[in-house]
This record gives sequence, C-alpha cells and structure tokens, in this order.
Amino acid sequence: MGSKPKVIVTVYGEGGHAEEAERLVRALQASSPTTQFASLSDVKLVPDWSVLHLDILDFRHKMTGKLNFKAPLQAFKAVRQLRQHAQVVGCLSTGPGTAIFPVIILRLCGVKVVHVETSCRFYQRSLTGSAMRFLANRFIVQNKELLKIYPKAEYGGRL
Repeated sequence: MGSKPKVIVTVYGEGGHAEEAERLVRALQASSPTTQFASLSDVKLVPDWSVLHLDILDFRHKMTGKLNFKAPLQAFKAVRQLRQHAQVVGCLSTGPGTAIFPVIILRLCGVKVVHVETSCRFYQRSLTGSAMRFLANRFIVQNKELLKIYPKAEYGGRL
C-alpha cells in the first residue's frame, strides 16, 4: 500500500466563502502546481481541484438559526476520515462558522491553519473571525480597515 498523499485541506461554507476558497486554491495552484487540496464543506458540489471532499455540517441551522449539536461530532468524523486517506500538511479556511469545529480538531492534531477573513467585512468582526483570530496560526484580512479591529492580522488584499 502506497503512502498517503500530502494535502492542504480547505474548509469553507457556501456562497461567497466557497468562491473565495476557489480563488485562493486557484492562485496557490498557479504558483505550486503539484500541491494537492482536499475540501471540507457544507457545499455538496465537489470542486474539481479537490482530491478528497468530505461533508461537514454548519453549526447553525440555516433556516432557524438554532444550534446544530451534531456539527462537532460530524466534524470529528470528517477529519478522522480525511486523515485516514491523506496526510494533512496545512489548512486554509475562508469561513463561515462551519469551519470552526474542523479547525479546532485540526489544530489539536498539530495542523497549521491560515484563515482568510471574508472580503465583505470592513468595520466589524464576524462571528467566525472572532473565533478564528485565536485558532488560526495566521489570520489574514482582505480589507485594510479590519487591521484596526484585528491588530495581529496580516493584510493580504482581495482574493
């Protein structure tokens, strides 16, 4: 049996977060074409750049806003399955809150995490950003205005 492929796992949610993840992965592939990516998401569509895609649950029900207590266990199972099939060498997150539980688990496994705060934020923290600024090894903002409220963040510009 061969060795597990080395992957960077991308954790994202639907909508603009998925689009940001797509742009980020495409940019990274352009500079490092041999890098492989896996994906953890509540988006059911498997991106063509993902060598392994696993579903995760949003921690809030989209319609009711109520907490989804199955999300942490499901995130644990997804990360465990991911690690059975691949060697995770890093994690990229574009949010939203869907990413929090998998990132906590990956950090506990010693995986370095980079979070990119959404481009739609200018003057206030997102719920995800409020958590990820403590969880991520690197926290990148896309708008310079956010450096005032995230003093340890790095400015990365728009994806």
